[in-house]
Amino acid sequence: MINLIDIQPPVPEPVRHTSKTVDEDTIETTTAATDTEMNQVENAHLINDTINSFSWTNLQVAVKNRKTKATLTILSDAAGIVNAGEMLAIMGPSGSGKTTLLNALAHRAAAANADTTGNILVNGRKISLQQIRHLSAYVEQEDALIAAFGLQAQAHTVVGTPIKKGLSGGQKKRLGVASRLVTNPKIIFLDEPTSGLDSALSLEVCTYIKAIGRKNNLITIASIHQPSSATFQQFDKLYLLSGGRTCYFGPVSEATAYFAKIGYAIPPETNSADFFLDLINTDLDKTGEIRRRTDHVCQAWKTSPACNNLDAVIKKSTEGTSLYSDLKIEPSESWKTPVILIHRSWIKSYRDVMAYGIRVAMYLGLAILMGTVFLRFKTEQSYIQPLINAIFFGGAFMSFMAVAYVPAFLEDHSTFRQERANGMFFTTSTTKPMSSKA
Repeated sequence: MINLIDIQPPVPEPVRHTSKTVDEDTIETTTAATDTEMNQVENAHLINDTINSFSWTNLQVAVKNRKTKATLTILSDAAGIVNAGEMLAIMGPSGSGKTTLLNALAHRAAAANADTTGNILVNGRKISLQQIRHLSAYVEQEDALIAAFGLQAQAHTVVGTPIKKGLSGGQKKRLGVASRLVTNPKIIFLDEPTSGLDSALSLEVCTYIKAIGRKNNLITIASIHQPSSATFQQFDKLYLLSGGRTCYFGPVSEATAYFAKIGYAIPPETNSADFFLDLINTDLDKTGEIRRRTDHVCQAWKTSPACNNLDAVIKKSTEGTSLYSDLKIEPSESWKTPVILIHRSWIKSYRDVMAYGIRVAMYLGLAILMGTVFLRFKTEQSYIQPLINAIFFGGAFMSFMAVAYVPAFLEDHSTFRQERANGMFFTTSTTKPMSSKA
């Protein structure tokens, strides 16, 4: 099983595209955990030996303006390919379309009422929504983690809440990734996995993700904003966006030379990631100079040999590969799913003393109070009104206490939607045919 905490990120090595920046031997296997909620995915189940490439062509996302009804393109003609074992960084200024592209690739709603067109391919062939759920896992930027999962070196430490301290920020981020690995995905999508972390913790998280991807031959695609130099070099490929347009796609190790070739050399002692973002950030453009420069960068990419050869590279990815639709999808044991979910919900409940412990105490107090009240009632007409008042008070109190579960329900509903979208379990609907008789 994957040891989630004991992975210590090494000192970054000199940047090379083919070099391994993490010692794969640091990912160890241990014996089975005794507690059900602390069981982790065995390493052998994660190994990807079926998916060779994940690619997309002519991907476009458009929305309509609610007032003018005009069509607004928020992602235009995106294309790229990520091979097994590679880690792609989707970068760009705020509002450039990073999350839109990530959601579109994961077959999720790219935006409200968005119209998504284009081709998303696995091994060079199209796949369905059901297949992508079996195939991938999506780690959201704000992942609602519940206090029922543990880490190997923190076997008795809950995740924690704003009131009760638990895991650190970096450990929570790694747990967010690990909790998505239980479905044995071949492709991992991450929405800004380093948000809210300092440079050291960001490097730790990205090193861990890269180690898992390299060791198990997974495809990793992450949107990231303003990474440090060391964190940026953990990625194999870069997809640079500005205003929904592609500015660059290719190896991170070749990005500096490419921008120097089109006239934008990086100054010495400058973080290349910061330089790329400053180059195409039009948020503070008052004179129009940055917008003209961004237009030049986007046009230079469209006419570059790398862009023109991209379609041929994607078509070549179909050679010697099998259809993912031909692969057997193992059905889950339906009776185990509710048992495991009920067990997890029970663990979450008894660990949350503030929400559930106080509620139990209030119910016990109310039971004693109402019980003693009814003991003093007599079967006389003068006790009718007090009896009605007591019954009304008991019913009203129970209703108010039920409302207290609404925040927990919203949290559980958010967790349910995320886990269902990641294929951790599936829901079924039942219908009852209407009788034809009048």
